Amino acid sequence: MLKAISAGLLDFAVSRVVFALRILLEAMIDYKSCMIRMNTIQGEWSGFVTQYDLDNREFGFAVHVNLNTNWRSVCGQLTYDDPESRFEMALEGRFAHQDNLESRYRNKRSGTKHFGQCVLCVSPDGNAMRGKFVGHGIAQDRIVTGDIALVRRR
Repeated sequence: MLKAISAGLLDFAVSRVVFALRILLEAMIDYKSCMIRMNTIQGEWSGFVTQYDLDNREFGFAVHVNLNTNWRSVCGQLTYDDPESRFEMALEGRFAHQDNLESRYRNKRSGTKHFGQCVLCVSPDGNAMRGKFVGHGIAQDRIVTGDIALVRRR
């Protein structure tokens, strides 16, 4: 009977170790995949932002984005520049999943109430990103949402 109990405990311990190794391996594969994606998005991007306020008014503008990556995060700058207005946003984020980049943004001008979050889906070839944002708009002085579409600059 003691042999049966010992064998049962050993089987249980081995199954727990195998389970833990499987989880670790899946995490390592996911980590490697995210690292490859992070390197893919580094560089200069350009695109268009379409913003909607709470009254569903639409406002669109062209943007330029520069992204840098390290082993755990993505950071960069989004610039909007036209004859009437200019702003620079600091970006910081990470891959939430292999193709989904989540980031926070904040106006670089101190004391400005202009911030939010966005989620972007990276295309399979790594040359385009599309997504949504929600934040506090500087011109409207209230919550705004919208769409973002970026393509890699060559």
